[in-house]
Amino acid sequence: MIPLYEAGYRVINVDETWIDRCDFRRMSWSKANEKNLNAIKRLQPRVSMILALSNQGQVFYSISHVNTNSMMFCLFMD
Repeated sequence: MIPLYEAGYRVINVDETWIDRCDFRRMSWSKANEKNLNAIKRLQPRVSMILALSNQGQVFYSISHVNTNSMMFCLFMD
């Protein structure tokens, strides 16, 4: 990697992550031997992020509400 950097090439590091939203209303305390009544489970949105940083200080990012698959990653690379 260092020879590429010294030769003036642009090196880009890419990573992907996601943040899941938690619905804590589904969790509650109850007395012993009593039924614990929880709210109905709802599907929660997930925020997906792809981030790329170059050795020249450039920042590229994508934030979406869809799961990152190969098609989304290729779209980001374009």
